[in-house]
Amino acid sequence: MKKTFFILFLLNSALLAQSPFYSIKFHVNALPLAPENAIYSVSWQTCKFDYDPVIPSGDYWFGNDTSALNWSKLPDSMYGKTSCSIPDTGYTQAFEKSNQAMMWEKFLKFTITKTYPEDGNSSTMTIVFPVLIKSFVTYIDLGQFFFTEGYFELTDDIVYKIDDRKHLHLSLPKYYSWKKIDFEKRKIKL
Repeated sequence: MKKTFFILFLLNSALLAQSPFYSIKFHVNALPLAPENAIYSVSWQTCKFDYDPVIPSGDYWFGNDTSALNWSKLPDSMYGKTSCSIPDTGYTQAFEKSNQAMMWEKFLKFTITKTYPEDGNSSTMTIVFPVLIKSFVTYIDLGQFFFTEGYFELTDDIVYKIDDRKHLHLSLPKYYSWKKIDFEKRKIKL
C-alpha cells in the first residue's frame, strides 16, 4: 500500500512539474564560391504583446488554437504593448536553442551577421516571424539555408504541422526561396 502511494505521488509530482517547451534550430551556409573565412554571429530575441489573447478552445495550455490577431495589419497600438527579451548573441553558423516557455503569439527575431575579419566588412540577414498556432511543445526547424543579406518576414511562409502527440512543428517549405522585403514596408515593427 505504501509503495503504491509513493509511486502515485511521484507520478503526480512529475505531471505537475511539466512546463511548456520549445526548441529552435537552423544552419546558415555560405554561398557557393564565397570566401570561407567569414565569421557568423546570430543575435536573437523573442517579443510578445501584453494583452489577453483570444483562446477559442478555452484551453490555454493544451489546445492548438490559431492566433486571432491579423499579423498582416497589426495596429500601432499593439506595439505599445510589446515587451522583448534582451538579445542573446553567439558566434556560430549552426544555431540551436531550447527552453521552457510557451511560444504562442510570440514573435522571433534573428539577426545573422557575416563579418570578414581581414577588412571588418559585414552584412546582415534579419529573419522575423510570429508563432501563430498554440502548443505546449513547439519545435522550430528552419533547416539549412544560404546567408542572404536583407530583411525577411516569414509570417505567411512558415509551415505548421501538429503531430500525434499534439506537438507543433514549424518549418520552411521544401526548396524555399527567400523573399527580401524593404525594411520600411515591414508588417511586424520591432
